[in-house]
Amino acid sequence: MIYRLYEKIYLEKGYFCEWTNDIALMFAHDNGVNVNVVSDIVNAGIKRGIFDLDLFEKYQILTSKDIQETYLTVVSKPKRTGVSLIQEYLLADCTLFGISSEKTLVSSEKIQVYSVENPQRKRKESKEKEKKVKESKYAVSMPLKDGSLYQISENTVNQLQQLYPKISVIRSLRKMADFLYNNTQKRRDYSAMDNYIRWWLEQDSDKLKSETQQENSPQQCEHQANYDISILDGIGLLD
Repeated sequence: MIYRLYEKIYLEKGYFCEWTNDIALMFAHDNGVNVNVVSDIVNAGIKRGIFDLDLFEKYQILTSKDIQETYLTVVSKPKRTGVSLIQEYLLADCTLFGISSEKTLVSSEKIQVYSVENPQRKRKESKEKEKKVKESKYAVSMPLKDGSLYQISENTVNQLQQLYPKISVIRSLRKMADFLYNNTQKRRDYSAMDNYIRWWLEQDSDKLKSETQQENSPQQCEHQANYDISILDGIGLLD
């Protein structure tokens, strides 16, 4: 469940998400769990430093320095432009990622604008990004070795489900993402993810097949034993 909170943060604002009672209720409903379970997980995350307590109490948001550094690593890459950050929410040092502040406040929300690349390209790339989002809605996001995200669309999940019909592909992928979030040393480069995902799904598929065979095996043996005994009784060998 903590992974689903990470996913909500990275797919919505990128470096934080708002967290009110209403949002918690909707999140619990969307994930099929009780809202009290979600609240316990959030509180545990705050207690362990996964989410920042001060910003949660002051602004009702979920974020942390690690989450923000992951986001800044992604947006500081070439061809990124027009990154807007709320200054009061920042825990990470933007300058460490090569992002320079223009020191310009936008509206009354006190949003600090940071420029990564030539702003003249902002409008064009913004339209292209919006088009890509419409074309492909991401179902799962997995962290890579360099801190960026490997995002899997719903269309890709459906294609993989056809290749592995015996298992729930979306469940396996979410389990894999949770594993990678908790085991940084196991993360892969972007170019290696396709093979890694297929290997992971093959393992889950083989595991399910093995468990199914083990479950069926005792029943088959019991059935065979009863059958043999009836034969012996029928020919008088048990008298």
